[in-house]
Amino acid sequence: YKTSWNGYKLHIDTADCGVPIAALLCSASMHDSRAAVPLSHITKQRVTNLYDVMDAAYCSKELHDH
Repeated sequence: YKTSWNGYKLHIDTADCGVPIAALLCSASMHDSRAAVPLSHITKQRVTNLYDVMDAAYCSKELHDH
C-alpha cells in the first residue's frame, strides 16, 4: 500500500490595505519561488504597483532577473 499526500498552495497578491489583487493556485510540491513571476504578471495586468514585498521563500534568480 502506498501512502501519499495531495495538497495545494494558494498564493495571493494583495494591496497594502489587504484587498486581494491576484491569486495563483498550485500544487503543494511546487517551490514558492516558482510562483513569484507568474503572480507578478497577473498583478501587472490589473493594477500599477510600485513595489513587492515577499517572504524569503520567494527569493530566486528568476525573480531577481525579472
